[in-house]
Amino acid sequence: MIRQVLYIRKHIRNNITLARLLLMFLLFPVAVTANTLPTSLNQTEVNTLVKKMDELSRFETDFNAEIFLQQKHREKGDLLYKMAVFRQDQSNHLTMLFLKPKTDAGKGYLVLDKNLFLYTPNTGDWTRVSEDRISGTDTNLADFDDWNLSEEYSAEFVALEKLGEFPVYHIALTARPGIQVKAQRIGLWIEPSKSFALKVQEYAQSGRLLRTTYRTKWRKVGDEGETQRFIPMETRIYDEVEKGNQTIMVIDKIALRQLSKEIFTKAWLEAKSR
Repeated sequence: MIRQVLYIRKHIRNNITLARLLLMFLLFPVAVTANTLPTSLNQTEVNTLVKKMDELSRFETDFNAEIFLQQKHREKGDLLYKMAVFRQDQSNHLTMLFLKPKTDAGKGYLVLDKNLFLYTPNTGDWTRVSEDRISGTDTNLADFDDWNLSEEYSAEFVALEKLGEFPVYHIALTARPGIQVKAQRIGLWIEPSKSFALKVQEYAQSGRLLRTTYRTKWRKVGDEGETQRFIPMETRIYDEVEKGNQTIMVIDKIALRQLSKEIFTKAWLEAKSR
């Protein structure tokens, strides 16, 4: 475990320039070039693309992964967390259990009835919390959960652009009236052949940029006979409000298998803290 943690620390401390970062977006050959892509999409095509992104973010079976989070804070320095994440997309259940550091071990998050609750083992208290920040990092609930962008936002085609060497579709999302969301506007830079977002920018209603996210090192998961789904094994989230703060999320292990319903209960999280 110590060797593994040291490896992750070394891995996420590397000062990767944007050019090198973009070269790691895909672990497979690029299937399209800018010359072979249409320069614009009509509204039906845009809506279909966003809906496909939602569908590919969900799993038909349960999902379990070990995740490392490194919070790089301009004043507090670096903090490294290890957590286990459990997802059951068909029932919209999500559990997050902190394993490291020792001071946070046993702390957990649980999604119940679309609300996010935090369990603090030192006091044994459950608290309903905001989805905006997980354990003080720049991550939020959407970074661990599936997406529902096609229902929450209206989409508009912006342009066919390049992100580094890769052609991407730039799509702008605007929150639908009456729906509560964390970001009123979202910019997506989407890889056309696999339909996943390589870059995400989130804006407040005022137009202020809140976060910029780069999702890299995509890996295919699932059996060959199933729908091909890809997961970003490394995500870099930049705080655009408090400049200098960022969080790096690295997925170390993934398992797709049926999980016990007990994992998605308060009793299970409380038992893990003992």
